[in-house]
Amino acid sequence: RFGLLESLRLKWLAQDGSSEKTREFIALVLENICGYCGEHFTAIKTGIPVEWTCKGFGKEIIRPDWLYTSKNQPVLPVFIDGESSRRLGVGLGRNVYAKILRWLRHRKLNLALLTNGGQWRVVYAGMDHDAYAEWETDQWFASGEASAELGGFLALLQPELWLGRPSKLLLAVQASRKGQNDLSGVMGERVRNAVEMLIREHGAALGETLPDVSSKDIYMAGVRMVMRLVVAFFAESREGLLPKSNAIYSQNYSLASLMHELKRHRGNRGAMSERHHAWPRLLALLRLIHTGSGHEAMPVPAYG
Repeated sequence: RFGLLESLRLKWLAQDGSSEKTREFIALVLENICGYCGEHFTAIKTGIPVEWTCKGFGKEIIRPDWLYTSKNQPVLPVFIDGESSRRLGVGLGRNVYAKILRWLRHRKLNLALLTNGGQWRVVYAGMDHDAYAEWETDQWFASGEASAELGGFLALLQPELWLGRPSKLLLAVQASRKGQNDLSGVMGERVRNAVEMLIREHGAALGETLPDVSSKDIYMAGVRMVMRLVVAFFAESREGLLPKSNAIYSQNYSLASLMHELKRHRGNRGAMSERHHAWPRLLALLRLIHTGSGHEAMPVPAYG
């Protein structure tokens, strides 16, 4: 196994951007490393049978570049974006991605692989939705040896996960979507509870000080505020959207650090009653997300 991975690393370093070298590298990954070869699989790389094609927009015919089959059944359709310097699914690459989705839906299949040698994308197509998982070849040997990212790619491309109708991988994707729907239901209930709490605590005071504001306006404002906090939490959990590791941001804007601070004083009613900075800090965070910051000590893009 080590010898194969070293061969893979050397083959990647030898890439010169030519179509021939790219296809040699892709074949090495799929056949020698992943295992789509031998007596169990047939690799069709030219003359894709007409039953595995479909019409695109206009007179164009869409077909996979390669098709790995087992017992005359498609296992792994492979689409190769010929522009190795282009990012998958970006710019003109969107057309390639759209063709794959059209082909999968026409053939009543759900999974395919898109690659240009430098990036690898497992594509899932449902009837009215799609998703993908993507890897960068550069990251496979970023530390000089096989990385966890390469391990994840090889785990998901195991032939046994792609065999069968439905395949184990497809069943896992469908189970994940069900879990996502369940999570959305829980999330919606928590948002509703948070909005009710916010209005219950402040709605009466708003009604007294702003008699012209209707209860509907107060409700809509409550929903908007809670959803903005949900978005802020999401942004802080992702890398690169907000500068969560920046000391200035962490001490003065971060929603996560504010939550930690409030929880730390939650049992001390005296300390909590003297704290009035949380609301202005939330407003400052939302303004920062909207308008951004051009200061060199804390650069943040303006998200609007």
